Formats: sequence, structure tokens, C-alpha cells
Amino acid sequence: MKRIYFLFAIIAIVVLTAQAFSEADADAEAELNIDKWKEMMKKMCAKMPEPIKKMCPKL
Repeated sequence: MKRIYFLFAIIAIVVLTAQAFSEADADAEAELNIDKWKEMMKKMCAKMPEPIKKMCPKL
């Protein structure tokens, strides 16, 4: 019976560790995408006509 509990404990540890790494990876990817979005907005706003540039966010 102890072996079954030990097996379940190991499985739980593996699953929780995998979830934690997955969440951390998703957070890092989201941060990277925000930086890419800011760069893209800067490039787009530089090419827009003056009246429309006023609507661009200050990045």
C-alpha cells in the first residue's frame, strides 16, 4: 500500500512541476510579445501621417 502512495506522490510532484514550468514559460513569452508589440507600434507610428500620429500611444 505504501508503494501506491509513493507512486501517487511522485506523479503529483511531476505534474505540479510541469505546470509551474509551463506557467513561467507562458509569462516569459507574454513579456517578450509585449516588447515586440511596442517596437512594431513605434515603427508603424513613424510612418503614419501627422493627424493620425496624435492617436499613437507614447511608448
